[in-house]
Amino acid sequence: IGGQDVFRKRLKSVEAFDINTKKWKLVKSMNTRRTSPAIGVLNNYLYAVGGSDDHHSLNSCEYYDPGNDTWTLIATMSYCRRMCGVGVIDGILYAIGGENNSGSLKSVEAYTRCPGGWTTMADMNNPRYAF
Repeated sequence: IGGQDVFRKRLKSVEAFDINTKKWKLVKSMNTRRTSPAIGVLNNYLYAVGGSDDHHSLNSCEYYDPGNDTWTLIATMSYCRRMCGVGVIDGILYAIGGENNSGSLKSVEAYTRCPGGWTTMADMNNPRYAF
């Protein structure tokens, strides 16, 4: 999901493993080139959260619908973040920590599909990223 190639070019391409053929195949590319996004699954959709483009951390997020082979952008987070953690509990997707162009973050945001927005949660005690 995204990443960068050997020339350090940011990618928006996505590969999926087909368990029937035991081979990788290209599926629909993301809307945004991103490296170091966090990935989570919420309601059978695959979410790409934050990451970075060529020069900046991103607050954009999008989800993949495997049934329709489409990516859809969702509401932006309050903070730009790359290398954050993502977890899903009780139908809520959490974006935790990460870093941006100003440094590492201790902020946490929660995304709910309905109504489809991010809510700022209590900060962690210490900033952290790459977990």
